[in-house]
Amino acid sequence: MTLTCRDCKYFNNNPSFLERAFPGLNVLSSAYGTARGEAGICSKRDIYLSPIEKCKDFEHFDNRHALTDLSVSIHDRSSELL
Repeated sequence: MTLTCRDCKYFNNNPSFLERAFPGLNVLSSAYGTARGEAGICSKRDIYLSPIEKCKDFEHFDNRHALTDLSVSIHDRSSELL
């Protein structure tokens, strides 16, 4: 298994987090739409990107505890990043 930004503790692609981070994003559509794919925000590098590969700042996110509430995406770390 190849690790990508998707597996990093700094990456957040939760749609509600993205809509708060980019006010007005939902004017044309919604962050829940498919056009953005898996893109999200890296809080370490302060950039919006697609999770293609990991970078030198990569730190693995241990999602074992995130799976306790299956109604929330395992990538939903918006409360940790705001």
